[in-house]
Amino acid sequence: LGHGAEKQVGDALVALLEQDGDEGVREEAARSLVKVIGCRRATPKILRAPVACQRVLLEAANYAREDAVADWVLE
Repeated sequence: LGHGAEKQVGDALVALLEQDGDEGVREEAARSLVKVIGCRRATPKILRAPVACQRVLLEAANYAREDAVADWVLE
């Protein structure tokens, strides 16, 4: 799903992120969502997910590229 367009896969990724019972699936959904819609736009959706998924934001923010997003997540 991480290779599709937002209109094609966005809703499915959010559903997996919020509802799937497998932590690994939720984390991968978070990674894919960041890849599809970008870190800044994915942040509000991922912040509603379990903490393990929120760590994906810190990975994606990569501090050097998205300092403002990383700061926001840490707050």
